[in-house]
Amino acid sequence: MAAKILKCDKDKVYIEIEIKLTNSMLETENIIQSSLNEAGCLATGKALERFDTDGSPMLLGNVKFTSKGKEPKSYQTPYGKTEIERHVYQTSEGGKTYCPLEYQARKEEKWGYKVPHLDVPVATVSIGMDGANVYILGEKFKQVMVGTIGLHDKDGNRLYTSYIASHPEHGKELFKKKMDAEIIQIKNQYPNVNYIGLADGAKDNWTFLEKYVDILTLDFYHVTEYLSIASKIIYETKSEQEMKLSEWCHQLKHEEGGAKIILESIKTHFENGKYSKKDREDLQKVITYFTNNHDKMNYPNNLDKKLPIGSGITEAACKMIVKERLCKSGMKWKRNGVRVVLDLRTMIYNPDRWEQFWSKINSIWNLYSCISLTLNISHTLTIFMGYC
Repeated sequence: MAAKILKCDKDKVYIEIEIKLTNSMLETENIIQSSLNEAGCLATGKALERFDTDGSPMLLGNVKFTSKGKEPKSYQTPYGKTEIERHVYQTSEGGKTYCPLEYQARKEEKWGYKVPHLDVPVATVSIGMDGANVYILGEKFKQVMVGTIGLHDKDGNRLYTSYIASHPEHGKELFKKKMDAEIIQIKNQYPNVNYIGLADGAKDNWTFLEKYVDILTLDFYHVTEYLSIASKIIYETKSEQEMKLSEWCHQLKHEEGGAKIILESIKTHFENGKYSKKDREDLQKVITYFTNNHDKMNYPNNLDKKLPIGSGITEAACKMIVKERLCKSGMKWKRNGVRVVLDLRTMIYNPDRWEQFWSKINSIWNLYSCISLTLNISHTLTIFMGYC
C-alpha cells in the first residue's frame, strides 16, 4: 500500500503516504490520486471506529442486547471501500442483529448518492453556484444557495446534472460541505476530464470554485448585461446602442483578448465623454467589473474546446428548485421548513436519487424495527431529510 497509519490518537490519525514519481506526468498524477484515496479510506475507517462500542451489554428499551463479537464489514466511502471490524449485537433469543456503529454514524452522516454510469464518455464537468432570496419569518429575505454539477460529452452536450441546495446560513458552510462531497465523488469517478467553474462576479464563488476546476469562466450573459448598460450610456440612439452591443458581444465571444479591448474602449469613452453623475457612476461599475473579471472572459478558448460559457443550468436550478416552490405570493418560511423542502426538491430533480434515498430510508427503518422503536412515517421522513 502507498498509505499506512503511523499512529492514531483520541481525535487524530497520522497517515504516511508514499508516492512513486514516474517519467510520465499523467501516470504520476494517477498514482497521487490513488495514494490519496488509500489515505482517505484509512482515515474514514478510523473515523467510523469511533462510533463503535467497547462490547459491553446494552439495553434498548427494556431488551438486553449482547455483543456477538467483532465482525468485518466493507463500507463505501468517497475514496473507495474501507473494511473495519465492529461489534454486532443480538438478544439471547437470537433474531435480528443491531450494529451500534452504523446507528451512531448515521446520526451525523450526510448521505452520498451514486452518479449513474453513462453510456457516452464524459469529457467536461461544469460546476456552478448561485443564490436566490427566500422570505424567512422574522428575518425577511435571506439567500438560499444552489449549486449544479453538469457532465458534458466531447461536443459540449450536457448528459447529466446534479443539483445541490442549502437553506440560508452565515458563511454558507453547510452548502460548501454539500458541494465538497458531491465534487469529490464526481472527481473520483471522472478524474481525467476538464473541470470548469461557472458563476457570476461574486468573489466568494471564485474562492470556492478555484479549488476544484482548471478553468474559471464568468457567465457570458451576466457580462452582456453590463455591456448593455455601457452601450445605453455611451450611445444616444437605440439603433446605435443595439449595433454596438451586438458588436461587443461578438467581439467578446469570438476574438482573442476581446474583453481587454472592450475594457479599453469603455475607459476611453469614460475619460473623454460628458455624462451625468449617475451615468458616470454606472459606467465606472462596468469598468470595475471588467477590470476585476476580464481574466475569466476567455470565451473564444471555451468555444474552441466545446466548453460551456454560461451558467444557465444554475440559473434554471434557482428557478425550479427555489423560486417555483418557496417564493410564491404571500409565502413565508421557517429555516427548517426551507431545509426540508430543498432536500426533497434536489432529490426529485436528480435522476435516480429519489429511489436511492428511499432505499436508505428502508434500510434504517428495518434497523429501527429490530430494536422495537415505532415512529410515525411522516416524522421519520422529517428526521432523515437532514441526512440526505
